[in-house]
Amino acid sequence: MFFVPASPYCPKDGVYHAESSRCFQIVPGESSWTDARQRCSERGGDLALVRSDVLRSLLAPKVTQERGAWLGLSDVDSPGKLRWVNGSAAQEGEEGPPPRSTIARGNVCVSLDQRAQTSSHACNAKRAYVCQYDPQVRVPDAGVYTAGLAVFPSHNPLHRASSALPTAPQPPAGVIEVLLFPALSFGQAGRLSSLEFVSPELRSQTHVRFQTYRPHCHHAGLHLLLPSCGGPACSPVAVCVPNDTRSAERRSCPRLEQWCPFQLRCLPLLSPCRPSACPNCTQGHLLPPGALRPRYALQDEVVFTLPAGPAAHILVREHLEDLLVSRGDVMALQHDAGPASLLRCQSPPHSMWGQPVFALNQSEWFWINNTGLQTADASAPQLDFQARVEGGEGSWLEDVVCPIRMLYVGHSETPLEGPQLSAGLPQAGLYSLLVTSAEPSYPASASCPFQVVPPLDLTILHPPPQNGTFYLQPNDTRLLLRVRSRFLTKASRRGSNHSVTFQHDCPEEFSSSPGVCRPAASSESGAAEVPEPSLYAVLALSLTAEERRSPVQVELEARNNVTEAGLSAVVRLEEPLRELGVRPHPTHRVLMESVVSYTASVLQGSDPTFKWTVDDKPYFTYYNTVLNVIYQHAATYKLTVTAINHVSTLTEHFNVTVDRLQPMANLTVKGVPDVVPQGSTQTLTTSVLVDMAAPATFRY
Repeated sequence: MFFVPASPYCPKDGVYHAESSRCFQIVPGESSWTDARQRCSERGGDLALVRSDVLRSLLAPKVTQERGAWLGLSDVDSPGKLRWVNGSAAQEGEEGPPPRSTIARGNVCVSLDQRAQTSSHACNAKRAYVCQYDPQVRVPDAGVYTAGLAVFPSHNPLHRASSALPTAPQPPAGVIEVLLFPALSFGQAGRLSSLEFVSPELRSQTHVRFQTYRPHCHHAGLHLLLPSCGGPACSPVAVCVPNDTRSAERRSCPRLEQWCPFQLRCLPLLSPCRPSACPNCTQGHLLPPGALRPRYALQDEVVFTLPAGPAAHILVREHLEDLLVSRGDVMALQHDAGPASLLRCQSPPHSMWGQPVFALNQSEWFWINNTGLQTADASAPQLDFQARVEGGEGSWLEDVVCPIRMLYVGHSETPLEGPQLSAGLPQAGLYSLLVTSAEPSYPASASCPFQVVPPLDLTILHPPPQNGTFYLQPNDTRLLLRVRSRFLTKASRRGSNHSVTFQHDCPEEFSSSPGVCRPAASSESGAAEVPEPSLYAVLALSLTAEERRSPVQVELEARNNVTEAGLSAVVRLEEPLRELGVRPHPTHRVLMESVVSYTASVLQGSDPTFKWTVDDKPYFTYYNTVLNVIYQHAATYKLTVTAINHVSTLTEHFNVTVDRLQPMANLTVKGVPDVVPQGSTQTLTTSVLVDMAAPATFRY
């Protein structure tokens, strides 16, 4: 089990103690012990608990005052018995040697000096002090919000209704009324806190289902516009508008205020946000030009029963606090008391709280069971206002004031941070995260399980890198990739819409190459764990004309629904080599002890390197386009020439015959007359027997 505390606040001059995940600050300003503790509290901490020699030695070099610095140990709250500020009793020796003079009980405080020694002194003495900051996360106020009537017009006895989770309803004895409040939409995501409403006198027991609905647009080319004012379309209820229509921007509000979309400003919680405050808003039963009605899908519900009796102020909290709402959700009441029998909505002429309400009468309950959304006839419970009104089942109540309100709290996210969390957990497996509240007035805790998986270990298996670069052929830009994961994973080049899915089997075109699709190395940890399986994918890179001319750095990504990985690689294209040739041809007979120059070339290909080897001997290996060689002995030699670039290799083998030079012989001249006339032209013919491996020159 791993305990991973959050990182504490730690000022620049603080000392972080990794073992306890706490931060300590020596404040040089001198104060009495009580004032020092107050100042630490103002900084978000408390006087320090220093209970080990290691920690005392860590802090002592930071103490610059000879008289030392106050610690969080005293008998101020327990005269005669030293206690640390967290209430724990002092262990023997933590207070240091006995003081030189007697100190009154209740006035003994302990300090730490530069030698890492503790000593006791009168608490009203002035000293520096050590503040300690614990690893706590300060969660910001999520905000409190309301929807509905702030103050009820009548005073009635309070009735706390016991609610329950939804169950299959009993067949109704009469008409079921649904009151939907589409203008009282929740201004932001949050958690419900309480429902209050005033019920009139009930003649019989009444079953009530409090429900939350979410509007959604089912019309093609339209999107949902929440109740708002100031845009091109304005309505007190949600409507479906063309996609190019946008609502007015909303701002965050100070504490105890909430955003009013009809006045485009923040209002106190007790102030009305009336749709009629917007001059161009339609009424609830009218639609702005080009708009259509959304449907309302049932999200959550809580059921409760009200007894017969006089008018009452109904309060519902049980199970309601488990319901989460999103911005734009609306609330509804469904009951079997009969039309207009659960809420008395009135239309006072000058009230600022008037809202449109949709009233629907039906013969069946809407309800949620464990398998999803259903009604008694197994159809999806979605309210279609337009269809209900046209069918005569529902009607709009305009500008009515209903004695109902909802209290809910906002939603805020606070990241958990810390060196251990940043570094990650050392082993894969199933963990549980426990978060507890350090606020005594609101003790709370929450936990959640989570799975830690190993890194994806995204790797390029083919082609192998050469000096940090991956070389590809222009007509084959495929990369063979491997990851380690048991989840469906895809790979792509960053910025590209093309992706490939990893498979369990090595692709056929690479499976014949030995060692290419090698399994990933297993974890080096000593824990017995099931290794993540290796997955393979072939990704073909689409390179632009400019990227094909020079080396380019590509960013690869692999991701699944659990984790992701990235890999940066330098890629360069090279043309494969074609048709290796050597001039003069090495099979021609050559003479010993004479220089022979061979020149290698290829018909096609980029950046070739030529390697020459004589008789397969490594010490007779040379790298150059031209080979100059002198054969010392007459024999037959093996000459191997290889042309290499990063994507191809060509090799040719030749047998070179080396022989001794045969001396010239039988020199003869023909055509020499006995007498040559002066000024005549004579043609002479000379011949000699020579070695063909050596040129012959005649001089007359």
